[in-house]
Amino acid sequence: TNPSSSFSTNHAARVARGWGGVRWASYGVILELMEGWSFGTNQTPVYAYGYDWRQPVLQLGLQMAADLLGTSQSSGGRSAEPSGRWEGGLLSHAATDKCVLITHSMGGLVSRAALMQSAALREKVVGVMHGVQPATGGTTPPVPQPPAGGNGGDINGGDTAIPPVPPSG
Repeated sequence: TNPSSSFSTNHAARVARGWGGVRWASYGVILELMEGWSFGTNQTPVYAYGYDWRQPVLQLGLQMAADLLGTSQSSGGRSAEPSGRWEGGLLSHAATDKCVLITHSMGGLVSRAALMQSAALREKVVGVMHGVQPATGGTTPPVPQPPAGGNGGDINGGDTAIPPVPPSG
């Protein structure tokens, strides 16, 4: 039996993996497909990391590092505490000490910001695959965006101003 088959109808199971924080109509099919992948004898759990796309990329990256590691993070005058989505951090929840990040669009910028700001996270990430990642930022919105906090963490954005992540070094 494919362990992912219950995820399409079991909302609580999706939420436990962070799948409730992403737009299911856009990402559900690929998450379920990836959940069924295995590498040799290793079945690989797939987690999703949703975020509020209207927040600054560097702050989102720091928050992502805090949530994956389960520890406070600080960089460049910014700080982030683990949000509590996964007790002890996502890696602890998944019972692993290493991970691969697979990103889409702005998620690539957020993960780059996380890795740029957290040496501890860099030690845990063994690979990154970016898909459709903006390289120089996004378009300027024709109208002001609504204030943060109104979309419940759904990563389905639209056009928004996304500053590029500055190069490290």
